[in-house]
Amino acid sequence: MLTSQSKNPDDGGRGGMPAVILSAVVVACLLGMFTAFILHHYFLKPYSDPLHGVNYAQNLAREFATSRWPAGYAIYLWVFLNLAGKYGVFLANLPVLLGVALLTGMLARTCASSTESKLTSLLMGVGTIALLLRFDLFQMVYLTNPYRDPLSYVFMLLSAWLFVAYLRGGGRRLPALCTSGVLLGLAAFIKEPAVFLAAPLFLLGIVYRRVDSRIVFWKSCVLFGIFLFIGLLPSIVQTYASTDQLLMPQYVVRDSQQYGSAIRIPGMGFGHFGETMRYAGYYYWDHAGPFYSAGLLLGILYAIIRKNRFYLGLVIPTAALYALFYGCYRLFGARYFFVVTVFTMPIIAFGLFGTLHLLTQLVLPKRFTPAVLSVSAALLAGWALWGLRPVGPSIGEFKISHARGLTTQIEEFVPAGSTVYCHRHLNEILSWFSSREACDPACHLVPVREFESRPFFVSDEGIRNGINARLNAGSAQYFLQAPYDKSANLGRDLLLRYFDLVPVASFPTDQYGLTALQGDGNLVLYRIQAWTNSETRIELPAASIANPVLCVDAGTHNIAGDTVVELFADGIRIDDSVSDGMNYYPLDGAAPHSLLLKRSDSGPMPGSVFAEFCGPNDSLFLDFGILARHCSDNLLSEAVLSRPVFDLGVRSFVGVAEITLPVLSDGPTLVFGKIMMKSAPHWGEGNVSVSLVDAATEQCLATYSVPRDWAHHEFPFRFASAASRSGHDVIRLVSGSDQTGASGSTVALRDPDLIQIDGIHLMRMGLKESFELDVGTMIDDLFLVSGYHDREKADGTVPVRWSTGHSEMTVYVLVGSRDLQLTVTHWQKYRPENAAPVNPKLSFNGIELTATETPVGGTDGLSAIVAIVPAELVTDTSNRVELLVGTWKPGELSGSADTRDLGVMIDRIRLSPVADR
Repeated sequence: MLTSQSKNPDDGGRGGMPAVILSAVVVACLLGMFTAFILHHYFLKPYSDPLHGVNYAQNLAREFATSRWPAGYAIYLWVFLNLAGKYGVFLANLPVLLGVALLTGMLARTCASSTESKLTSLLMGVGTIALLLRFDLFQMVYLTNPYRDPLSYVFMLLSAWLFVAYLRGGGRRLPALCTSGVLLGLAAFIKEPAVFLAAPLFLLGIVYRRVDSRIVFWKSCVLFGIFLFIGLLPSIVQTYASTDQLLMPQYVVRDSQQYGSAIRIPGMGFGHFGETMRYAGYYYWDHAGPFYSAGLLLGILYAIIRKNRFYLGLVIPTAALYALFYGCYRLFGARYFFVVTVFTMPIIAFGLFGTLHLLTQLVLPKRFTPAVLSVSAALLAGWALWGLRPVGPSIGEFKISHARGLTTQIEEFVPAGSTVYCHRHLNEILSWFSSREACDPACHLVPVREFESRPFFVSDEGIRNGINARLNAGSAQYFLQAPYDKSANLGRDLLLRYFDLVPVASFPTDQYGLTALQGDGNLVLYRIQAWTNSETRIELPAASIANPVLCVDAGTHNIAGDTVVELFADGIRIDDSVSDGMNYYPLDGAAPHSLLLKRSDSGPMPGSVFAEFCGPNDSLFLDFGILARHCSDNLLSEAVLSRPVFDLGVRSFVGVAEITLPVLSDGPTLVFGKIMMKSAPHWGEGNVSVSLVDAATEQCLATYSVPRDWAHHEFPFRFASAASRSGHDVIRLVSGSDQTGASGSTVALRDPDLIQIDGIHLMRMGLKESFELDVGTMIDDLFLVSGYHDREKADGTVPVRWSTGHSEMTVYVLVGSRDLQLTVTHWQKYRPENAAPVNPKLSFNGIELTATETPVGGTDGLSAIVAIVPAELVTDTSNRVELLVGTWKPGELSGSADTRDLGVMIDRIRLSPVADR
């Protein structure tokens, strides 16, 4: 299996037939155990790239001239799909990964044999396979799904191995050279960057030509080039059919057209290199550690010492080239860097066995060298085999049995010809495995225009019309809700704007292996039906909040444009014209027990609406976009609502956008918030300048620079409000000119300075003598200055943050005549008994206070750090609070991987007059 014809004067072992047979047995054991490991741990990923791949294969003839991706891998999947079916196709890469491992070992062995003995090079090949299979087990399981990357590496490795064989044969093995060129071209027909391997092969040809005059350099170049072109012909034909040009891959051309930029590979640029390689370094160190890292350095050094031209001219440059290429991606991806891993493992094996070979010969007679190397290889193979044992819980949950079971259950309740609406990735899973139609309700949206083939939309009216049309035609329509419904996409709240949902069945996610993907709980199947109620009554849960704010999502009732909806709380009308979407009502006294919504006409009403209470100082999230779960678009100006969007979870504006903020209490208040924005849909550099203006005073509150990086960014604001409950606060966003990046590049846009608004986290704080902050909520970082870890959940539901040893925050109160009590409530039960004592110290505006700690009655494990703040220390509005506590490290006390320096788990921080305790 791993054989050689070479002879070497450095006879660290003859590498005879027994060694070859034994090596073949070891390799067979490694590959067999790897197969068992995959079959035990595999999981199906029928969405995103894998689903795109199998859909492409299923529709190969139709998509050959329209797809933005080369068809090489789709052809392979088409064959596998017809052999293994719609379930087995998700294991299509198992034989491919076996081939990658075997060919990597063969390449390592062949390259090493030019300077090493038969036995040493043979063991280097075996060691390469062991190192590769053991490196990142999860990545191997992940790549079992239909990703095109591994198949391209099979063709690349075969091409490189044949090219080395041609050189080792003194240029006489012309079929090997020609086949190498064809295979490299076909590798690019699977994944385009594979063609970059031609550069290291060319470099190797130059390096090797200097030591073997039998090789005719230009003849080799011409032959290899001709057959490389033959291998590239399928790619060239498809590219021309798709884009009417030959020079650039179709996805580069199409993405550049779509995003209005010059020809460039999307997502790539040297500006990303440092950050991406930093994450790559973390990844390789986490999986490799000192063992692999030392082997890599030793491999490079040993290749230089031994003057192994195949490692110096091919293997090492190839690993470096692809590290450079994928290092320029804007995000690190282990799947992309797998090619670097593949070409790095031969270097590591070369370094480990080569160094061991040298050391053994320095301290022992040469006759012991074969035994030492063989035992070392056996230990390495045993270590890999131990890690590949198919034992323990499966890495992945969703397996073929789960897919079959879920499909059978859904089809029992959903008649043929019906549609199941559900969010990603449920709709993708069902659309592939089930015979029932499964889709996103957004499939009914009608585009108002297109921007470089990307559809743009204005409203969700198409969803109502599309589903109504199917219902009127007698086709049953269903909605499948998952426990995980944070995504605005396809939530039941979206459909409840226009329809009632009647429960039909539920399916536990753990029974179908979907807990990791969809959350712990039940998938609930609803039948969609038209509204039938003449009014909507809901009973509200008991709430102990004084002067609460009632939040009501009234859905979409104003369909005709003149419909009036009234809202009653405990029989008292509190609004005679409820607007669509979210409505906010500050109430005096206790929370009501029931709500009633009535229309002024005789039209139907929904069976239920969303309503909840929050405190007057609690934070709100104003969610914008057609598919927002609880839509606050009614707070946006008409100029924003009328502008088409392509991202259904946001709203867009050019120039000016006005946003009305709900007023939750009377009297002067401070308004705190964070606006979530991102730049226009295109690739580019630089920033867009956006100013935030208080519409009442025309005062500029802040100026932001929104990067052109496709990412959502949070921008804080604060201003004093004098609006009463009957009035409004209006803020205005004004987008400015483009600030180009260091390269000076600019991007041509159809809508210049287009900004997308995702939502606003909002908190109103009455200017009073009291202050309270719920730590761990989305707005808390506007008050926490330093010394706090990321947000967490205590008891799975309560938002909290761990402090460090020294934490600071800002509180806002009015100056009064009374002393104040400062209370920091924290969860003592999450701090182990053997941790350092808390020994709390509190200071207020730099003055240390006398702090005590007491349990909080009625709640197990909750404790409070309390101090009295003299009235003379308080300043108007802004005050600084510091907390010092003893710290501990979970990793030192419990052996966990958590190395954070933790203080106390803080729940709330409250400042109130002493008389109010």
